Amino acid sequence: MSFGYGLHFRDELEEPVAREFDALIARLKAFLEVSMNVDGTLKAAAIANTTATPTAADIAAEEHWWRNGPWTFDDPAASNPHIAGLFNGGVTAGTYNDYTPGGIDNAVIIEVSPDGGPVTFTGMKAPSPMRKRLVLFRNFNDDPTRTVTLSHQSTSSQPQNRFQLPGDVDIVLAGNQNVLLYYTPFFARWTAAVTPNSSGGIGTGSSSGDVLLATITLTEAQLEALSTTPIEVIPAAGANTIIVPIMHNIELSVTTGYSSSPTINCKYNGDATLLMTNLNPAWNNIARVYQKQSGSSLGSYVSTSFYPENTAVDVKASAAPSGAGSATAIYQILYYVSTVT
Repeated sequence: MSFGYGLHFRDELEEPVAREFDALIARLKAFLEVSMNVDGTLKAAAIANTTATPTAADIAAEEHWWRNGPWTFDDPAASNPHIAGLFNGGVTAGTYNDYTPGGIDNAVIIEVSPDGGPVTFTGMKAPSPMRKRLVLFRNFNDDPTRTVTLSHQSTSSQPQNRFQLPGDVDIVLAGNQNVLLYYTPFFARWTAAVTPNSSGGIGTGSSSGDVLLATITLTEAQLEALSTTPIEVIPAAGANTIIVPIMHNIELSVTTGYSSSPTINCKYNGDATLLMTNLNPAWNNIARVYQKQSGSSLGSYVSTSFYPENTAVDVKASAAPSGAGSATAIYQILYYVSTVT
């Protein structure tokens, strides 16, 4: 790109007018012949050929901000790839107050992989200086027993680091689930940025009685130990809630038949009462077997003994299958969440 005018035109101008044009052109060149530094500031351009199309190398050399910005996830050529995501793997099971992983001030994604069991966060470091922020918080694992819970308004964390969550209930993330968190300086709290609506929009929340489906894949080892080691299927839904199963089903894939066929059912964590009619697939049938049952046995719970508020639901077997068999299964529960006072 070139700015100027022929000398014969300049000679036709009065000298004061020509000097004004010279000054204007100098200002235009100073303003237009610039590029962007990686931090967004302006710098003088150094393009040798103003008519040729810039190459990829030219663009990279000019360090255009769009190539290096925080939204270019995991770009190995980016100047600051750590801004895009933060993986804090191997978080030991337990409760964490005022969670402050390294890099949180610049992260737009936080991936947590619980190690050994469920993890609870009562709060997370607020932006400093305090400002509006969006952060995607993800439970990065495939094990349904390793849940991540964000506690609503827990006093275990400092006020500015707490979660103020929709419906005043905890958020529980099963494996590979996530929540988009928004920090509001007005309340000085983290909250959910995308939420169900009371009507219309993207749908109502589970606390209002939506019918939901939980699915779990059971390995051979898990199936064979299911009578003594139940597996969580539905995480606890938060304070003032009870999970109510409607129907359950199983698809049992047998590759080597067992000599016995235990029944399958579900129960609240911490209690032995079975919640549904038993499933009794044939463990000795070398095939894929599907069974479903609706309805449940009558359950009565009194708060002075066992009460299933904010309690997970587990799948269990009546006994271990006998014989040297081999099988896997997919187990599902149709349920809703009831709000209690």
